[in-house]
Order: sequence, then C-alpha cells, then structure tokens
Amino acid sequence: MVNGVANVNVQNGKVISFGESFFKGTLPSLTRRDTIPPDEAVEGLAKALKIPMPEAPLSVETENNQVVVKGATFVKGDIPATERYVQTSDGKLQHVWSLEAQMKSTDNWYHAQISTSGGLY
Repeated sequence: MVNGVANVNVQNGKVISFGESFFKGTLPSLTRRDTIPPDEAVEGLAKALKIPMPEAPLSVETENNQVVVKGATFVKGDIPATERYVQTSDGKLQHVWSLEAQMKSTDNWYHAQISTSGGLY
C-alpha cells in the first residue's frame, strides 16, 4: 500500500503516543480485464499534467522483474511502473499503477498513483 503511515512519539525514552493508518479490511478482488496497462497510466499522468503526448507509441518491458514504460518524451529515462494499492478517504483500497518520473523540462520528480481503472488518483 502506498499511503500507509505509522508514527511513534517518544519522549525521555518513553512512548507517549502512537498511531497508524494501515488498511485493515480484505483486499478487493481484481481481474486483469479490470485494469489498464501501464503505458495508459503514463498517458493518464501526461494528461493530468497537461503535457501533450507524442504520436509515437509507448512500449512496456520487464527488466529485472520490474515493469518499465519506455518512450515518454516528457521525462528523462524510463518510467518504472509498480502495481500498488492506495487507501482512499472512505477507507477502501484503490488499485493503482505507481509511477516515478523525472520531468525533462524541470528536473522535478513525480511519484504518481494512477488508478488501474483509468484516471489519476
């Protein structure tokens, strides 16, 4: 899960508070036909950032057990794409493609979660 958080507050060697936001339910069922491929997730990221996509198609490859999207001209290098879950504000899980991309124009990095049902989370 991408956005699970735990915190422990210690004062003078004693725990004074703690909290966590980990998902406690059952994982939703998922079938492959329910998901968009990672190259469509990259296209969704470009659309959300209002960056035009070139006409050339993107390619998806697997390198060292990692899915990688190649050919996106708005980033430096390839974009690793990992399937993850994001916990939504209503406590449910949303299946996403987690993408890490370094922008070509600004050198800024984006770590985006794109819903596998199509759309930015």
